[in-house]
Amino acid sequence: MSDIAKDKLGQECLPGIKTDDAEDLEDLYRAILTMKDPNELHMFFRDLCSVNEIYSFLHRWQIVKLLDEGKNYDEILRELTPDSSSQDEAGVKRNKTTVSSTTISRVKKCYVNPQGGYRTALSRMADDRGKSPKKK
Repeated sequence: MSDIAKDKLGQECLPGIKTDDAEDLEDLYRAILTMKDPNELHMFFRDLCSVNEIYSFLHRWQIVKLLDEGKNYDEILRELTPDSSSQDEAGVKRNKTTVSSTTISRVKKCYVNPQGGYRTALSRMADDRGKSPKKK
Protein backbone atom coordinates (compact mmCIF):
# COMPACT_ATOMS: atom_id res chain seq x y z
CA MET A 1 0.00 0.00 0.00
CA SER A 2 1.28 3.48 -0.83
CA ASP A 3 1.82 6.27 1.69
CA ILE A 4 -1.15 8.06 0.17
CA ALA A 5 -3.54 5.24 1.02
CA LYS A 6 -2.16 4.78 4.53
CA ASP A 7 -1.89 8.45 5.47
CA LYS A 8 -4.57 10.22 3.43
CA LEU A 9 -7.24 7.61 2.84
CA GLY A 10 -6.99 5.96 6.23
CA GLN A 11 -6.60 8.90 8.56
CA GLU A 12 -7.72 12.12 6.92
CA CYS A 13 -10.38 10.96 4.50
CA LEU A 14 -11.94 7.90 6.09
CA PRO A 15 -11.12 7.56 9.78
CA GLY A 16 -11.24 3.97 10.94
CA ILE A 17 -10.92 2.46 7.46
CA LYS A 18 -9.38 -1.01 7.48
CA THR A 19 -6.02 -1.43 5.71
CA ASP A 20 -7.52 -3.82 3.15
CA ASP A 21 -10.32 -1.38 2.39
CA ALA A 22 -7.86 1.50 2.01
CA GLU A 23 -5.88 -0.60 -0.47
CA ASP A 24 -9.05 -1.41 -2.41
CA LEU A 25 -10.10 2.24 -2.38
CA GLU A 26 -6.72 3.27 -3.76
CA ASP A 27 -7.12 0.56 -6.40
CA LEU A 28 -10.55 2.00 -7.31
CA TYR A 29 -9.02 5.47 -7.68
CA ARG A 30 -6.29 4.04 -9.90
CA ALA A 31 -8.95 2.32 -12.04
CA ILE A 32 -10.73 5.67 -12.44
CA LEU A 33 -7.45 7.27 -13.51
CA THR A 34 -7.12 4.70 -16.33
CA MET A 35 -10.15 6.10 -18.11
CA LYS A 36 -9.02 8.09 -21.14
CA ASP A 37 -11.95 10.41 -21.83
CA PRO A 38 -15.35 11.44 -20.47
CA ASN A 39 -17.14 8.70 -22.45
CA GLU A 40 -15.00 5.95 -20.91
CA LEU A 41 -15.42 7.52 -17.49
CA HIS A 42 -19.18 7.69 -17.97
CA MET A 43 -19.31 3.99 -18.90
CA PHE A 44 -17.23 3.13 -15.82
CA PHE A 45 -19.40 5.20 -13.48
CA ARG A 46 -22.57 3.86 -15.09
CA ASP A 47 -21.37 0.37 -14.18
CA LEU A 48 -20.07 1.35 -10.74
CA CYS A 49 -22.90 3.60 -9.51
CA SER A 50 -26.65 3.74 -9.48
CA VAL A 51 -28.37 6.46 -11.50
CA ASN A 52 -29.18 8.29 -8.24
CA GLU A 53 -25.53 8.17 -7.17
CA ILE A 54 -24.45 9.67 -10.50
CA TYR A 55 -27.04 12.43 -10.09
CA SER A 56 -25.72 13.06 -6.57
CA PHE A 57 -22.23 13.56 -7.99
CA LEU A 58 -23.64 15.80 -10.69
CA HIS A 59 -25.56 17.95 -8.20
CA ARG A 60 -22.52 18.38 -5.98
CA TRP A 61 -20.43 19.46 -8.97
CA GLN A 62 -23.17 21.89 -10.05
CA ILE A 63 -23.10 23.38 -6.54
CA VAL A 64 -19.30 23.71 -6.71
CA LYS A 65 -19.50 25.56 -10.01
CA LEU A 66 -22.21 27.89 -8.70
CA LEU A 67 -20.18 28.62 -5.56
CA ASP A 68 -17.20 29.35 -7.77
CA GLU A 69 -19.35 31.85 -9.68
CA GLY A 70 -19.99 33.59 -6.36
CA LYS A 71 -23.59 32.43 -5.95
CA ASN A 72 -25.03 32.34 -2.45
CA TYR A 73 -27.16 29.64 -0.82
CA ASP A 74 -30.52 31.09 -1.98
CA GLU A 75 -29.30 31.55 -5.55
CA ILE A 76 -28.04 27.96 -5.63
CA LEU A 77 -31.37 26.67 -4.36
CA ARG A 78 -33.24 28.67 -7.01
CA GLU A 79 -30.89 27.46 -9.71
CA LEU A 80 -31.06 23.78 -8.77
CA THR A 81 -34.68 23.50 -7.68
CA PRO A 82 -37.20 22.11 -10.15
CA ASP A 83 -39.41 24.63 -11.85
CA SER A 84 -42.37 23.29 -13.77
CA SER A 85 -41.93 26.04 -16.34
CA SER A 86 -38.19 25.43 -16.96
CA GLN A 87 -37.41 24.43 -20.52
CA ASP A 88 -34.19 24.06 -22.45
CA GLU A 89 -33.42 25.66 -25.83
CA ALA A 90 -35.42 22.98 -27.66
CA GLY A 91 -38.49 23.60 -25.48
CA VAL A 92 -38.05 20.36 -23.56
CA LYS A 93 -38.87 20.48 -19.86
CA ARG A 94 -35.77 20.31 -17.70
CA ASN A 95 -35.67 17.48 -15.20
CA LYS A 96 -34.00 18.78 -12.05
CA THR A 97 -34.02 17.34 -8.58
CA THR A 98 -34.00 19.59 -5.56
CA VAL A 99 -30.73 19.60 -3.68
CA SER A 100 -30.84 19.60 0.08
CA SER A 101 -29.54 22.35 2.32
CA THR A 102 -27.31 19.72 3.94
CA THR A 103 -25.70 18.93 0.59
CA ILE A 104 -25.11 22.61 -0.19
CA SER A 105 -23.59 23.16 3.26
CA ARG A 106 -21.30 20.14 2.98
CA VAL A 107 -20.16 21.07 -0.52
CA LYS A 108 -19.49 24.65 0.59
CA LYS A 109 -17.48 23.44 3.59
CA CYS A 110 -15.28 21.41 1.25
CA TYR A 111 -15.20 24.15 -1.40
CA VAL A 112 -13.70 26.73 0.95
CA ASN A 113 -10.77 24.40 1.75
CA PRO A 114 -7.92 25.71 -0.46
CA GLN A 115 -6.22 22.30 -0.40
CA GLY A 116 -9.41 20.34 -1.10
CA GLY A 117 -10.27 18.25 -4.11
CA TYR A 118 -12.81 20.71 -5.47
CA ARG A 119 -10.17 23.45 -5.54
CA THR A 120 -7.67 21.14 -7.21
CA ALA A 121 -10.17 20.19 -9.93
CA LEU A 122 -11.31 23.79 -10.49
CA SER A 123 -7.73 25.02 -10.66
CA ARG A 124 -6.66 22.36 -13.14
CA MET A 125 -9.72 22.89 -15.30
CA ALA A 126 -9.05 26.64 -15.30
CA ASP A 127 -5.41 25.98 -16.24
CA ASP A 128 -6.60 23.76 -19.11
CA ARG A 129 -8.82 26.61 -20.30
CA GLY A 130 -6.11 29.23 -19.78
CA LYS A 131 -7.98 31.02 -17.01
CA SER A 132 -7.16 31.72 -13.42
CA PRO A 133 -9.38 29.97 -10.86
CA LYS A 134 -11.36 32.16 -8.54
CA LYS A 135 -9.84 32.67 -5.10
CA LYS A 136 -12.23 32.46 -2.16
